[in-house]
Amino acid sequence: MEDARAKKKVPLVSYTATRLHEKGVLLEIQDLPPTQFKNVVFNITNDAEKGSFLVKAHFLGVDVEEFHIKYQVMLSACVTAEPAINQSLVCLKDLL
Repeated sequence: MEDARAKKKVPLVSYTATRLHEKGVLLEIQDLPPTQFKNVVFNITNDAEKGSFLVKAHFLGVDVEEFHIKYQVMLSACVTAEPAINQSLVCLKDLL
């Protein structure tokens, strides 16, 4: 049964930084003006660990960052209004 799950295609959600900024999810990207957000794409997939996500950031098609987000950490960050992930890339207050 585990082998079948491992081979199952993992769903992928893609958002541009512009779209995440419009939704109020993305607050900033260090050293990148909002006019360039259209060139940044975030691909979000389920991570191997239950309750966590793998986020891959691309700028003009080039991989620039990869990080893991735990759902529980995001929830607590929303309550305390603190960024939940790598501050050098993005300040995140909510996901989707």
